[in-house]
Amino acid sequence: MQIRRNNSTISIILVTIFVMFCLGGCITAVFGTSILTAFNLLNSESYVGFDTSGQVPKVPSGDISAATHVFIHQYPFPEDGWMTGIEYLNDSEAAGFEQSERIYILILRPENNQYHIINRIELMPDDQVPQWDGTTKIRFPKPVVVQAGDVFAHWQPDGQAGGPIPLNQDDNSIDGLSNGQAGFLLEDIEIGKIIVPGGFSGKRDYFIRATFKPLGGIFH
Repeated sequence: MQIRRNNSTISIILVTIFVMFCLGGCITAVFGTSILTAFNLLNSESYVGFDTSGQVPKVPSGDISAATHVFIHQYPFPEDGWMTGIEYLNDSEAAGFEQSERIYILILRPENNQYHIINRIELMPDDQVPQWDGTTKIRFPKPVVVQAGDVFAHWQPDGQAGGPIPLNQDDNSIDGLSNGQAGFLLEDIEIGKIIVPGGFSGKRDYFIRATFKPLGGIFH
């Protein structure tokens, strides 16, 4: 009689362990998936700028005369976060051979109908190894803090006439959310300086976009 009670007790314990194991697996699967989904959302990046997907630029060679121009791209960052890099379509020079060209990236914050220069990043010259197609992807060594509503721009130094970014000009633009103005020197685009947008003109699409990670993002 005592032996039977022990066998029953053992059976109950084994069944209990089995049920707990099954439930534990289900809980782990559900919560594990939720944790993984949350991690992926936090770790995801998006693009801010002209959607180049499936698009072919009408001017693949880039600007003919871009020296001293600031080109503002009216694509606001959707929320506070970090700009982690930049991507642009490689140009194909009209002259038939690739020229190395340099641009600077500006982070602009709209304030009182003006733009406050929050940050400036000098990019390495393009075509160190000549490229006629494809995309250049640059990841910043340190992510740049941006706020919701900030926009980015690019500036081309004096001394190099052509621009490295393919584009659609006014009549052929799709979004038409990029415009420019000439006459800016390096000292005019220092951090803290103000850009007045009154003289900017054009409705263009530049094949350039920023990579963006929201405030809750995780870096690795």
